[in-house]
Amino acid sequence: MGAERVLAVHLKGQWSKDGAPRHLFDVIGQAFAIAQDQMSHLWRGAADVVVEPEVAGFAYDDFKRAGELIRSGELAMRKAMPEVRRWLETPAETSVPAKARAVVASPAPMSAD
Repeated sequence: MGAERVLAVHLKGQWSKDGAPRHLFDVIGQAFAIAQDQMSHLWRGAADVVVEPEVAGFAYDDFKRAGELIRSGELAMRKAMPEVRRWLETPAETSVPAKARAVVASPAPMSAD
């Protein structure tokens, strides 16, 4: 489509929990998660950098923990920033992309503020 560089974000969550699905959305969500995992090699091949926030400890409907999820995304992006800064300093036609290099951030403890 003409993009010179591609930054992808992958939120690999776990839909399945201990025990049986609670409702139809759990079943559908797990099916989509499996399909996404099986097809990830296709889009990863087109990405220069893949940012993967650590979301393993979160449920798909963990809205009450939005602040922690945002923090996890921030940490992952901060880890990817050196590569993004190199993009900005180097013209795209002469740079060598870091094809599908995963950047994973570990969750940080949230402050009580």
